[in-house]
Amino acid sequence: MDLELKLGNNNYFVTVNQTRGAYKLKIDQDEFDFDPFDFSENCFKINLNGKTHMVHVAAEGNKAFVHLDGFVIPLEQITEESALAGGSDEVVDGKQIVNAPMPGKIVKIPVNVGDPVTEKQILCVVEAMKMENEIRSKLNGKVTEVNHAEGDLVDTDAAIVVVEASED
Repeated sequence: MDLELKLGNNNYFVTVNQTRGAYKLKIDQDEFDFDPFDFSENCFKINLNGKTHMVHVAAEGNKAFVHLDGFVIPLEQITEESALAGGSDEVVDGKQIVNAPMPGKIVKIPVNVGDPVTEKQILCVVEAMKMENEIRSKLNGKVTEVNHAEGDLVDTDAAIVVVEASED
């Protein structure tokens, strides 16, 4: 099972695979072994890397609240419609202009002009209100502009990176 989940302002790619009765959970590049057991409605125990946790889940539509170890974790499943809906970095005429979602500080720009990028690749990370917001590519293409540097302070809608679609 492959999912893209939103936690706060960050998106995570989650894969769950069953192997020999146990499960592998991959969140972005981190892998975990887990074994769910003792099921009841919306509640189960998991053995995650050798430690037992009680998990309660309340879900409706593409949103869920997971209660784990005293924390409530709000999750939202990213669907094709929600990933491409609205926002300040829409693709228009084969070009994605990545704008700052709010005033903040650029903490990472892992791409340079001329770099090829793939859909869902991180283009920049903007920190606002002590939260890091990953902004990802919505298309396969090439970086044509990088208008800011790491450490820059930006206002809402400041153009940070521009990606043009590949002609493939």
